[in-house]
Amino acid sequence: MPISDICSRIMKSNPVYAEQPRELWTERIKKVLKEKPFFGEIQRKGKTADGSPKENLYYYNSELDPVEWRKATYTQVGRSARKCTLKDKQYFWKIPPKLGRHRSSYIPPPANSSEIKSKRSRPFEQNENNEPKKTKL
Repeated sequence: MPISDICSRIMKSNPVYAEQPRELWTERIKKVLKEKPFFGEIQRKGKTADGSPKENLYYYNSELDPVEWRKATYTQVGRSARKCTLKDKQYFWKIPPKLGRHRSSYIPPPANSSEIKSKRSRPFEQNENNEPKKTKL
């Protein structure tokens, strides 16, 4: 979670803290996250869609926390960071290919396709009442 989100959540849950400037709180939060060994940091590179640099992400590592009651409480409430999320990866979205001119050429099978298959597999013709049809000789 980036520092801006952490700060926003703290301000929302404790409106008294909003009396002090937001920059002061972000600096305090950053200092605590850097000092404590049980908070990990994920370095992020690149820029967001609006051109601003991406914020680093922080996570809690319960294995490095020396306080047992906090470790027990947090592991019950939250989940630990997955290994694949501990590295910053850039994902690129690829535009799907355009459909051809005959977009409606594919006709999906009817909903009652099982009935049609069972009728095809029968060797004798049948009428509506599932009785064999009588044919003239």
